[in-house]
Amino acid sequence: NICRSPFAERYAAQRLGALDLTDRLYVDSAGVGAVPGTPSTRPAVQAAKELGVDLGPHRAKRMEDLVLPPGSLLIAMDRMVFGALLTGQAPTLEAARGPGGARLDLMMKVLAGTDEGRQHGLDVPDPMGEGVGSYRRVYGLLRVAVDALLERLASELG
Repeated sequence: NICRSPFAERYAAQRLGALDLTDRLYVDSAGVGAVPGTPSTRPAVQAAKELGVDLGPHRAKRMEDLVLPPGSLLIAMDRMVFGALLTGQAPTLEAARGPGGARLDLMMKVLAGTDEGRQHGLDVPDPMGEGVGSYRRVYGLLRVAVDALLERLASELG
């Protein structure tokens, strides 16, 4: 919970404000196997800052510590995380459920059929341990995916 999900969380929170949806949707992030209190890496902070997102104050949280209100939607960055969150077998992605019965989805599913989706498949690449250029590319991809996800959720809210 120090690279991809905190960027997606903070970027989504900014977009919710711009879309006037902060009173209808809430975003948070946590990690499977996260070490609580760990800050984002320097390349992550730098790349995020270049895109107007401040990861400086972020500290990792474990998935177990995340409070999931009824009707929650969990977004997994990759299939490994998706599998770790899945609480039972599901015949389709739409039927997948995570902890507390939360709906479970893959971030990249919103880009299926697009150039980004075809290039990356169902996983958001993990830039951990790489240079700032990798973080820039991943964060650019996440911006596109988050925008598409928020657009979908806004239309569902009516």
